[in-house]
Amino acid sequence: MFDTLQVAGGLASIAGLAFSFLAFRRAERARSVAEQVRRDLMVRSFAEELALACEKASELLDFLHHNRFSEARLRATELSASLSEMPNRRSRHASEEIRNSLLTTRTQVDSIEAILGRGSKTTLKDGPSREFMLQCARSVIHTLREMLGTLKADLD
Repeated sequence: MFDTLQVAGGLASIAGLAFSFLAFRRAERARSVAEQVRRDLMVRSFAEELALACEKASELLDFLHHNRFSEARLRATELSASLSEMPNRRSRHASEEIRNSLLTTRTQVDSIEAILGRGSKTTLKDGPSREFMLQCARSVIHTLREMLGTLKADLD
């Protein structure tokens, strides 16, 4: 009888070890899936921020086209602030290329904001400053849309 208990105890120990190993493997897989979901959520959140920045850039271009310079300056200030924050807050989730593009894009928006801050309505309506601002705004939109497309492609 003692031998039977020893065998049963040994089998229970082996079964417990096997069960523990299976539980460990499942926990590892669950952790891996949770990390991937977290990364995907962060990328999705970053994409949403970029989409909002794209909207602001489109509004900036529209304001510039219609000579609504006070609104354009406000939108440029908002867009510059967003573009300043993104590379630092999202540094773990964005490549160095994306961070550099965001900073370059912010510099273009800052240039528009500076021209709007020092120009008068009459000097801004015509001339090289207006064309420069329009070119910068178009470039900002294209760059942001390209980054957004890249992020969305990574999510698919």
